[in-house]
Order: sequence, then C-alpha cells, then structure tokens
Amino acid sequence: MIFLKLKKRHDTSLRRRTLLASGLAWLSPFSLGQTSHPLKSKDENESSISIVEGVITHPKTKRELKIRIYVPMMKKKSPMIIYSPGLGSGVNNGRSWCEAWAKAGNLVVTISHPVTNDVIWDTKISTFTQRLQQSLAAPQYDLRVMDCQFVITQCLLGSKSSMIQNSIKLANNDLLEDYIDPDRIGIAGHSYGALTVQSICGQNGGALLDPRVKAAIAFSPGSMTQASAKKMESVKIPFFCIMGDHDNQVTFKQGTEKMTLGMPLAKRRWVYENLPRGSRQLWIVSPADHMTFAGEVVDAQSFSRDIQIEPEGEVQTWQRINQMTTAFWQHYLSGETKANSKTALADYEKLIKTNIAANEVFERS
Repeated sequence: MIFLKLKKRHDTSLRRRTLLASGLAWLSPFSLGQTSHPLKSKDENESSISIVEGVITHPKTKRELKIRIYVPMMKKKSPMIIYSPGLGSGVNNGRSWCEAWAKAGNLVVTISHPVTNDVIWDTKISTFTQRLQQSLAAPQYDLRVMDCQFVITQCLLGSKSSMIQNSIKLANNDLLEDYIDPDRIGIAGHSYGALTVQSICGQNGGALLDPRVKAAIAFSPGSMTQASAKKMESVKIPFFCIMGDHDNQVTFKQGTEKMTLGMPLAKRRWVYENLPRGSRQLWIVSPADHMTFAGEVVDAQSFSRDIQIEPEGEVQTWQRINQMTTAFWQHYLSGETKANSKTALADYEKLIKTNIAANEVFERS
C-alpha cells in the first residue's frame, strides 16, 4: 500500500530563520565506575520518565561509551530502542524523540560513540580537520555497530551486566531487565547514526547484522553508490527512512577550518528504493534540512543550515516526527498479532494521514 502527499499543511505561515547559536548541549562525561544520577526531563511532563547516565568500556575494543537511558514511568517488559547519534553529537542528540518514545512506554538508550562524537570539537591535541578525518576513517563504521551490539547485550543482561554493576544505576534500585522485552528491540539513528542503523540491519553482510533488532528508523540515511544502496535488499525488518526536502550536505565549522559532508537527497532516497517491499516507509519532511533531524538546538557557528526556520517551526516539525516515529514503534514492536490486525492497521494509517503535510512525500509499501 502506498500513500503519497497526504494531508493539508499544519502551518502554512511558518516563518523561516537561522537557528540562534546557543551552543551544543554537550554533557560532561562520567568516569567509569561512578554511579549515575537520575536527571529530570526538561519537558512539561517531567514525572513521566527518568533519565540516567554513565560510561561503560567495551572489553574488546576498549572504547569508552557514554550511555544515556530514558526510563519509562511504568515498569513492565517493553520495547527497547537504541539510538545512534550523528557525527559530532553526543547523548543529547535526538532528545526530542527519545523522550517521546520513552513517554510512550519504551526504554530508550542513546550511545555517544568515541571518535565520532562531540570530541571532534576538542582541538587541544589535534586540529579540527584532523579530528574529522579520524572520525571518517574506515574502522569507525564497524566500531559504531559493535558499540550498539555491545550495549544491547549489556542491557539484556540487566542487573548482571558490568554496565549496571559498575556505572549506571536506575532510580529506586529498579532492575533494568524489568523494563525490557528482549524480543522487541528497535534501533534508530541520524546521519552517521543512520549509516550505523543500515549496517546493523544487514546492508553490509552477516558479520554486522544483529538479528535481535526487529525494526529500524533511519534519519537522513544514504548511500554514495547504487551498488551499496542495492545491498539494502537484504534487510528483513520494518525500516522507516525519514529525510528532509533540503537534506543534502552540511558544513562542519570551527574557526577557519571547515569540511563539507553529506550527499544529495536523491542518494538518500536510494536506501528506501532498494529496501524490499512489505514494511518499508519513506517520509520526506518539509521544510527540513539535514540538521532538522538532530532533534536538539543546533549551533549555527558549528553546522551550516540550508533553510531558515523559526524556533517554534522547528519544534512543530519535531512534534510531528515524535508522533510518527512513536506510532511506528508502537505498530511494529507491539507484537505480531496486534501489528497485523485490521484495527491496528487502521489506527496507524489514520495517524499517518493526520501528520503528513500536503506538500510532503510519504510512501509505505
């Protein structure tokens, strides 16, 4: 079934602007072994979730991974969603939808990947350009997937994991395993994180495929070649591609140093076009550029923007993304019987029609 260009525009008077440079909301890393502390959500519904953080070390790669866990209010076996941020971003990346997913009852885990995270802005040892070159080196692609696989394993071990025993403590001494259904695991990511999602879902062969992942969302996915995009044919799970109508390249800037990365929107669409039919989705959001999908306030001094949107306009877009992606998880991670029922399908399609603007592209087949 395919839907194209649904629903009227929610706000045709959205004013455009360049986001105010308010600084990236990077958080100071914790030391290994330090007990985490609960953080309050800054949303209006603060009591609906709790947030804990810590740092764990992968025993094989020796990578120190900063972890943020969004814990839902209700303690029950629920879907777990792993979130992989984009280049230059830490655990605050995607906070808008990560909070929304947790409020809907999912346990959400954001990973700050070493070398490719906010460390690129630290030029005490090497230059900004050198940092970027290191972050784009071939090993990082596989290492990010290994980060995700390790965190999934640690979360499924629950209170027996080194992550819980050494670093991260839930509020009220709750047990992590009480919040996770091991048969309902999803993964999402933006940009570099989307490439990570593509790999862990099977694009690059069995070595990186993680069969524990049952559904995926890729914000700004992409592939530089048709041959690489064609490998998406091997993906066997529901896969939602979300991108912007101006989702092309981004210039990373620090002082006089800069580097432009990314690809044309057409190449991002290749990912969707090569996914097998049955449970693939595409949404081209308008107006939206690459950094719209950071899910946090973007520092205009560090990242270029292709469009100008008023802050309230960006927030409105995030809210629509929150609703659509939450519905995706609820539909595909709620259990096979419910997902395939006529009532569930009708409810899902109704929500799609409510959130997709008339000038946007939405396809589901």
